[in-house]
Amino acid sequence: AAAAAGRTRRRIRIKAPATLRVMLVSGPRGCGKTTLVGMLKEADPRFCEPEWVATGDVDRGDNPRVRIISEDEFADVRESDAFTASFRPYGFGGEQVDFGLPTQAVVDAATRGGACVLDVDSIAARKILDYPWVEALALLAPKQDITLRFVSVWVSLPSLDDVIVRNRERLTAMLPAGAPSSAVERQLAPLRAQTTDDLEWALTSRSFDFTIINEDKETAAQELLDKVRYCFDVVS
Repeated sequence: AAAAAGRTRRRIRIKAPATLRVMLVSGPRGCGKTTLVGMLKEADPRFCEPEWVATGDVDRGDNPRVRIISEDEFADVRESDAFTASFRPYGFGGEQVDFGLPTQAVVDAATRGGACVLDVDSIAARKILDYPWVEALALLAPKQDITLRFVSVWVSLPSLDDVIVRNRERLTAMLPAGAPSSAVERQLAPLRAQTTDDLEWALTSRSFDFTIINEDKETAAQELLDKVRYCFDVVS
């Protein structure tokens, strides 16, 4: 710790396109947001997902692109306020690891195709939506004039009961042969509490530009594509 404290930290600087297009998609578990994001990327190849970083092996959840970096590298990014979101989950060995989404990774994804899509759960969404994007970009890229186009989309079902029914079906299908159905109900109890909190937050925080009710994935995917193209291609 003393050695780390005495190390000179490297100030992070980034390069970004003149217009940075970012779309965040979030919603309760089991509502199909990842499926819709996949369909969006097929319909509009501009959208690329960013690479998260971690200091050890973690449960990747909705974030399949994870690169392992050193603790010193992670500290450089954190002390430059260059994480849009970061966490300290437990790794597979039981140890705490650092896990985060660098601002540069978002910029790189947007640069590759023209737009970055963030497929995240509600916990990560809260952090990313609270991130001071304009101030951070000005600090991290002081010689650039960057226009940020950020669109946030909430994907859900008509009611809390519908979310629980969808997740009961999903979890039941994942049960090993011979496993009791009570195992599903045990998982649904905390999920109901988390979903209730998520729905209340999405409704009261006014953090999202659009809400998509995903009763039919083809219809919802087209709605997502239409809204994103309107925000990124029509509105100046």
